[in-house]
Amino acid sequence: MFRVYLKLVLTTLFWGGSFIAGHAVMRGLPPMVAATGRFLLAALVLLGILLSTEGWPKVNRKQWLTILGLALTGIFAYNFFFFKGLGLIPASRAALLVALNPILTALVEAVLYRKWLSPMRLLGVSLSLLGTLWVVSQGHLSSFTQGAVGWGELVMLMASLSWVVYTLISRRAMTGLSPLANTTLSGMLGFVLLLPFALQDGLIGHLVNIGWREWALLAYLAVPGTVLSFLWYAEGIKAVGPQRTIIFTNLVPVFGVLLSVLLLGEQLSLATVLGGSLTIAGVFLTNRVN
Repeated sequence: MFRVYLKLVLTTLFWGGSFIAGHAVMRGLPPMVAATGRFLLAALVLLGILLSTEGWPKVNRKQWLTILGLALTGIFAYNFFFFKGLGLIPASRAALLVALNPILTALVEAVLYRKWLSPMRLLGVSLSLLGTLWVVSQGHLSSFTQGAVGWGELVMLMASLSWVVYTLISRRAMTGLSPLANTTLSGMLGFVLLLPFALQDGLIGHLVNIGWREWALLAYLAVPGTVLSFLWYAEGIKAVGPQRTIIFTNLVPVFGVLLSVLLLGEQLSLATVLGGSLTIAGVFLTNRVN
């Protein structure tokens, strides 16, 4: 179980870096071109791993429907709204919406499956959310109430909802197919769904003129940010369930801030240390209790 949790922590580390890489790559590429390039590379790597290890899987109609659901939510919809949102609002406000994922998942599961959080797990989720908000706001929680909610916030909220649905569908996808097969097939199908929008954004012209910097950023988004992270996230859902897995996403903005300190030279504040400690404590408590 330790290996599962370690992989989930590394997943959130890679996704924290994806906020920085996503902002950087969009300086040279339109949002849908960046999203499609990410999953073009990811799908090729995943397909190579799948064919060399498990071979092409036998998939029935019901499984294809589940894979389509994964592709529509976690690949197409999430990346469509994620890259669009990053172009409209700062990363800190985008991270705020990501921090709502565990609460949204608990609410959706409660409505659909009558599966409510225990008091101790609810405390863990709340602590993790508070710690994340503290990091993002740098100790000034009132800053989130300043300024009207605009299109950027609504777009990122749609990204969060897409990821919640993807997480819940993933639990159903674990029956009959391996995490690698599910991730590969949904990634390939998601790429096909993204492709028309990228072509409309001038994909061909951008691919001809893309520089090494953009390719390097896309490679990061594709390999650690997609291949490894999506596989390990799927393994986490299979091993410990969606509620315990998605709580780890509250570490994403914490790692995002820490990576900004290490890579961009930003200062490490007391609010980051305190908030990050609360988030980690909340994640631990959520996965510790039954």
